[in-house]
Amino acid sequence: MSVGLECPNLGPAPALAQDGPDRMRTREIDMDIQGTIAEAIIAELQRQAEIGEPGLTLDASEPGYLTVDGRIDLDALIMVIEGALAGGP
Repeated sequence: MSVGLECPNLGPAPALAQDGPDRMRTREIDMDIQGTIAEAIIAELQRQAEIGEPGLTLDASEPGYLTVDGRIDLDALIMVIEGALAGGP
């Protein structure tokens, strides 16, 4: 299902560092960012479900997956993702 969002052409991907200490550190940072974003998304959706967003239910019982049913406040979700990327609370 499309929500009408478009992604601009970002051009070619930058060259990646060769395997080594710097490349390993980049992978660790990538994993940290992914975990931070995932935690922010789950926390925000749980917050929305707890405040009574109509019909919103979550199931995070399977590691690595989240089943969501119901209406989501996208503006609030986007704000917490931006905060997670910027290093905010």
